[in-house]
Amino acid sequence: MYKIRVKGNFSAAHRIFQRNKCENLHGHNWEVEVCLKAEKLNKDGMIVDFREVKERLIKVLENLDHKYLNEVLPFSPTSENIARYIFEQLEKDFEKRGCWLSAVSVKEDKDVEAIYYERKKDNL
Repeated sequence: MYKIRVKGNFSAAHRIFQRNKCENLHGHNWEVEVCLKAEKLNKDGMIVDFREVKERLIKVLENLDHKYLNEVLPFSPTSENIARYIFEQLEKDFEKRGCWLSAVSVKEDKDVEAIYYERKKDNL
């Protein structure tokens, strides 16, 4: 079994309606980590080229970068929901290549992290 990780980031503002200071407009410099797994390597000796994963991740994050997420996303823009959104945007790209998206991690800062994965396979 093989696993690779690729990181990206974006900056954006949001509000979370939960009766505390997160209701105020605020922003983060989110760090995103994408994890892919495969049982075997492709003919080039890779799961998939890091560059391909990075390029696809950048395209997804461009939709979020420097935006007010409450106006862009059709759900409450919590880190958990953002991780799921990124996962769903990327998942279909890699299934065709003999690997699968294992997990997406979203960090608001160095001390907090939300991870989304699906139970389809051994993900973590």
